[in-house]
Amino acid sequence: MSEGATLGKAWVQIVPSAKGISGSISKLLDGEATSAGISTGTSVGNSMVDAIKGVIAAAGIGAAIKSSLGAGMSFDSEMAHVSAISGATGEAFDTLRAKALELGSATKFSATESAQAFGYMAMAGWNVEQMMSGVDGVLSLAAADGLDLATTSDIVTDALTGFNLKAEDSGHFADVLATASSSANPNVALMGETFKYAASIVGSLYGESGRAVKGMEDSALAIGLMANAGIKGTQAGTYFRSVLTRIATNAGATKTSIGALDVLTQRLGVEFYDSSGKARDFSTVLEECRAAWGGLSTEEQTSYAKIVAGQEAMTGWLAMMNASEESANDLANAIDNADGAAERMSGIMQNTLGGAVTSFKSAVEGLQIAAYDKFSASMTDMVNLARDGVSTITGVVTTGDLTPLKEFGRSLLQNVLTGITEGVPALAAGASQMAASFVEGLKTGAPVAVKSAAGLVESLATVVAENAPTFISAGLAVAQGFADGALQGLPVLIDASANLALRSVGITFLWGFLP
Repeated sequence: MSEGATLGKAWVQIVPSAKGISGSISKLLDGEATSAGISTGTSVGNSMVDAIKGVIAAAGIGAAIKSSLGAGMSFDSEMAHVSAISGATGEAFDTLRAKALELGSATKFSATESAQAFGYMAMAGWNVEQMMSGVDGVLSLAAADGLDLATTSDIVTDALTGFNLKAEDSGHFADVLATASSSANPNVALMGETFKYAASIVGSLYGESGRAVKGMEDSALAIGLMANAGIKGTQAGTYFRSVLTRIATNAGATKTSIGALDVLTQRLGVEFYDSSGKARDFSTVLEECRAAWGGLSTEEQTSYAKIVAGQEAMTGWLAMMNASEESANDLANAIDNADGAAERMSGIMQNTLGGAVTSFKSAVEGLQIAAYDKFSASMTDMVNLARDGVSTITGVVTTGDLTPLKEFGRSLLQNVLTGITEGVPALAAGASQMAASFVEGLKTGAPVAVKSAAGLVESLATVVAENAPTFISAGLAVAQGFADGALQGLPVLIDASANLALRSVGITFLWGFLP
């Protein structure tokens, strides 16, 4: 019989048995010894118990490695996406990657989610420096309002561009939005929707004059006042845009009719532009207009509101005019002192069991990615090697020539043995350091442990003394039951050990055919 035929026959005989090991063990652990195909009459002792422990431990290690690989590959995939869009490579890319890992350990968002945030920023055209300066604000705002990173990143990047703000303003922008959402009636998502329609006109009026931050703050004030009257989101955005556009251009003015700007200057005595032709702070304009509005008749208020804002948006203007002085001042003061609000609110949101669990999951992912980083290169080599093996087998099937397969097997075995030889010293050193650190920890904690143990023993002794008759009676019953169960189950365990040992011998025999 040829070598190839012998190998094939051994494979057919052994592999089905090997595949049955896991099924038999599962049934055994479930108490189905008979259906697992286990008979009595052998004596291999406790090796079956040890074998089961080994299988379970191997399965646990395999699951941990699989989980680490999944987390690491997801993270690397997101970071590759960031690199592809932003063009970040080398040191710049390493900086972003390190920042994502840092955020994963310090915030409710995992490293992978932080990498996704970078991806959204890259799509908005931000460079590495801008992403580094803006990501903290984005994450704080998302955590403070319970938003996902995709929505939050879109809101922040789009609005900053519209307001003519910079990436480094994202932290303050997040604080203003968090404050407005907690002090008035809109939430962050609705304010983001409003900004889509109004931020650009605000940026053109105030951003060019170097007062972009103030323009953004005043916009939040106006939006908050409208939201308190039930005008939010897209509706608030179109109304606010209409008001600003009409006032800025004096819309509606003719030779016989006053326009929007004329209502402010001629009827309310409020200047929208200063002496240099730049728009005055909108919060100041609103405050002065509200002061004069109360002196108008109902007919004048309705007529002027229509001229200032237009037929559709006049309700938005009336909401700003009719807001009470107290509510307007409270919101304005809150926005003026918004710094730190997003981070503070985020901390409150996370100070719960749910928040702790979320943070724990992020920390676990960080550990998985760290493990992945340690062996990803080796795993890549292994996958490439497996690819070569598949290609080799394909060639063997096509040509019928076993020579390439034998050469591949010889090379594979050589690489494995070399890797083991090279890795043992490092493994030994690492194990030694871990053992030393563990012992040091035990020594440091020994006094506390001894004290705690003494108290525990004293408490247990009291309980035992008070309940000794009950304990003795129950203990005898348990011992008798355990002894009976052990005697009945011993033949099953022994025979299971023999079955596993025989299958292991068969697998070892298969290895003997390797080149």
